[in-house]
Amino acid sequence: MGISASSVYSFLPASLIISLIFSFTPYITRKSEAFGVSIPTAEYNNSTLISLRRRYRNFGLLLGVIILALLLGVYHTKAVYILSNIIVAIQLVSFFLLYLWFYKQAKAFKASQNWEKHMSSKIAVDISPAGHSYISSAWLLLFPAVMAFTAMLGFALYPAAPERIATHWNFAGVAGGWVDKSYGIIWFTLVMQLFQSGLMCFVFYITKNARRQIDADHIEESAKRVNLFRRGWGYFTISMGVILNLSFTLTLLGMLGALDIKVIIALLITGFVLIMVGAGWLVIKIGQGGSRIKIPKEDGGYISVRDDDHYWKLGTIYYNPNDPAIFVEKRFGIGWTCNFARPMSWVLLIGLFVFIGIMSYIPRLLIK
Repeated sequence: MGISASSVYSFLPASLIISLIFSFTPYITRKSEAFGVSIPTAEYNNSTLISLRRRYRNFGLLLGVIILALLLGVYHTKAVYILSNIIVAIQLVSFFLLYLWFYKQAKAFKASQNWEKHMSSKIAVDISPAGHSYISSAWLLLFPAVMAFTAMLGFALYPAAPERIATHWNFAGVAGGWVDKSYGIIWFTLVMQLFQSGLMCFVFYITKNARRQIDADHIEESAKRVNLFRRGWGYFTISMGVILNLSFTLTLLGMLGALDIKVIIALLITGFVLIMVGAGWLVIKIGQGGSRIKIPKEDGGYISVRDDDHYWKLGTIYYNPNDPAIFVEKRFGIGWTCNFARPMSWVLLIGLFVFIGIMSYIPRLLIK
């Protein structure tokens, strides 16, 4: 179906978002962790760690500016799409290498401070059911509801649709691709909504069933933070899934000629902004594991979660055969990661990639 100008321009905001997320990640992780290394919570504002976070942020923002300049530089070349993909891939690799550099510095600094003897060896385990303090799974019914609404609209409007249907447009509302009229347009939309819903359900499952990381020194306060963190991301997952599914509904209306494309573009941009604002609010106000939520707490000395750095390879890959949890909180970043020592985590990951592969191929059969 070709590549539209809007598809190429989408690399710019994507690259900007990547740069901002990576550059400010040290400020949104738990205060008991620094670049994937466990530290005493009381040492979060240590001058050396503050300097590490500041330097990492500055290097990250500088790297982001360079990447954006490169993307703008290749925009008018013939191989713009391929080059843009390569540049963004380089950006991701560069940020990972930057993280590794600071991970090694944080690890070396921790060793020099002999903090291990001050760190808590106590463990608090939340044995309540996985769905405890989480949002109801009934919210997932919104996804099939949007799909049913889309199907009814699509089949009702199809008879009046033009014989040649536009498949994508640029930001000015000018069509950049066409196909012959067929019911495949409707089925394509429904398949994409099914694909999107499946991904959101998977994220919902992870958020609901991930191990709840509780600070043994402040159990009640920590539990409140974790529960607010989980509920916040649960509602965000549902909201984002609904907005993304509705974006496919709007696109279908545009293809069928039932709604002005400029109105559709304005609504799509509004939806994108809502998602970004929601994610930004969660990151800034809640932080990883609820670390940025302001809850009164007692003053204490050296307080930290259990020092389990040996289970975290490079500070990002969790491998603990003794932990029954399949999903755990990330050490560097927002969200969750797998316990790669558990076979079920591999089954779920492989199943996810197979699902993505199948669902990515089906649309090609519906629109030609």
